[in-house]
Amino acid sequence: NGSGEGHWQTWLEGELRAAGRETRRPPFADVENPDLTDWLGALRATLADPPADGYDVVAHSLGAVLWLHHVADPGGSPIPARVLLVAPPDPATSLAEIAAFFPPPLDIDADISIAKSAGDAVPNGENFDITFTLLVENTGNVSLNNLILDDFIEAQFGAAAVGVSNVSVSNFVGTGFAPTVNPGFASDTSQPVATGGQLDVGDTFVVNYTITIDPDASGQAISLVNQATIGASAIDADGNFLLGANGAVLNIFDDSDNGLDPTSENGEASPDGVFGNDPTPVVIADLGIAKSVVGEPVIEGDNFVVTFEVTVENTGTVDLENLSLTEDLAAQFGDLFVNAGELVLTSDPTAPSFIILASDFDGSAGTELLDPTFNNILTVGDSFTFQFMVAVSPDAEGAELENQIVGTGDAIDEQGAAILDSSGAVLTAVDLSDNGLDATSFNGDDSASDPTPVVIPGDDDVLFDVPDDEDGTTSGNPPVLIGVPPFVANSFSQFLGSPGPIYSGIPTNTTNPVTLESNRPITGGFSGDGSASVGSIQEVQCCGEIVDAVPGQPVHVETIPVVEGDCGCEGAEGVIVDQVPFDQVPVQVPVDIQGDCCQECQAPIEANCGCGCGDAAFGQEQIIIHDQHGRQGHPFLKKMRGWLSR
Repeated sequence: NGSGEGHWQTWLEGELRAAGRETRRPPFADVENPDLTDWLGALRATLADPPADGYDVVAHSLGAVLWLHHVADPGGSPIPARVLLVAPPDPATSLAEIAAFFPPPLDIDADISIAKSAGDAVPNGENFDITFTLLVENTGNVSLNNLILDDFIEAQFGAAAVGVSNVSVSNFVGTGFAPTVNPGFASDTSQPVATGGQLDVGDTFVVNYTITIDPDASGQAISLVNQATIGASAIDADGNFLLGANGAVLNIFDDSDNGLDPTSENGEASPDGVFGNDPTPVVIADLGIAKSVVGEPVIEGDNFVVTFEVTVENTGTVDLENLSLTEDLAAQFGDLFVNAGELVLTSDPTAPSFIILASDFDGSAGTELLDPTFNNILTVGDSFTFQFMVAVSPDAEGAELENQIVGTGDAIDEQGAAILDSSGAVLTAVDLSDNGLDATSFNGDDSASDPTPVVIPGDDDVLFDVPDDEDGTTSGNPPVLIGVPPFVANSFSQFLGSPGPIYSGIPTNTTNPVTLESNRPITGGFSGDGSASVGSIQEVQCCGEIVDAVPGQPVHVETIPVVEGDCGCEGAEGVIVDQVPFDQVPVQVPVDIQGDCCQECQAPIEANCGCGCGDAAFGQEQIIIHDQHGRQGHPFLKKMRGWLSR
């Protein structure tokens, strides 16, 4: 009723009455100082008894805004047949008199949706490459611009996020235009993936990028999920920002839903009941198998026996079932293989993992290390360790044998259902064992699948060493083992048999003595009390053997006294028989183990083990010590040769 003579509403009202139509104007009070509550009351009173054949609404200026307030909460008012809203005031008006009318409760459905899916994991060295595909769609009824796509990969994956590559925006469909890739995202995922662009109603586009992932980068694999977020601002047909109920620009956001369709639930229920917000799981089915030899091969009966230790770890991001470990030793060792068995679980997995070792594994007819009658399960990041024994023929002496386990496991989800790859097949983890102790690394080389070597002792194996003094000469200490950690049994003890120490005090360092064992009691060794001439070490002989003056202790020339007298054998005493200059003690002493020498031969033993007594008797192995020049002649070597042979 603010329209006067000559106004188009006044003109239209006259034309309608002339046509026989009834017209009404709400009786607004004080049009110079509009009051929203009063005006709504006047409008609803006018609509209380409309004509039986219905009505139309024609609203102008602030009346158009008033109508929007009315239809947002119409109560019992009847619905008009048609509505014409003409020239509403600018929502950004600064007129204080009409400030209460803004913003009107517009029925604007500004909405955007995003779906995200992950492709199959592709091995990339120790890591995996996964390509993600994101489909974005304007699912509202107004246009959107100022798009911002975020995917905070490093924050979600932590150390497992190795890198990002191949970022692209493609397949735009619609009347708007696509956003632009942010080049900084590849090196810093706290930055947006893409920005800008305009999506009109129904417009869509696709984003792709590849993430390189190391699922066990933190030392233990963990399950990984990922979610992107898309944001945009609502605009009208002229490109002006639409305002929300708070008077600010209407911005909308959506978290990605796992799948290919941004407009649906993608066949899965949201854990929290909110539509379309399931994170995308990172599916990597991976096994790590490390295999190593425990100690050295030992002689049992006629064969060499090797102990293997195997550690298996789920290094992927999903649980594995139907776990299988196969070891065909007969095929790998050929005629040198004798038998295998004695599986022992030395480190159990943690429930709900479930592992049962096979009872019928023999390395030939039975090659499965896990019991296939059970569903062996290994959860993400879990591991177990076991050992087993393998016997090889004595013909393997001096040989290096390689062997490797093949492991597989089927991927399952949190509900225990099989996970399928993009071809529809069950996703399976496959791994070949790597030589070493760590199932999660390359074990010091450039390959994660090196066979495990087994070195059977043979001729010319260097087994012990004599350390140098600072002046370059050798000390009076006994030989020390080369390149191996401290242990009690070594190649000598395994060859000579056990129990009973023959010589104590050979240290691998100054605090950890090693005992060589044989079937004989303590009968000989080298020692000294400092009375020998400078630069020498004393030999002590007892009962025809060299005696260690203080068995069980590391030998130090300056502190250990020589004990002469009763050596514990009938009618014999210990005597000092020789002094060996330090410079005659070899720095490195190779050992030749040669067989088929006659048992009773008394002739001098030559380097070729010829004993000059023909074929009288065979079967006794001789151990021959050479100096660094291949000589056998000086007293130290003769005494040591005799000691080792016994």
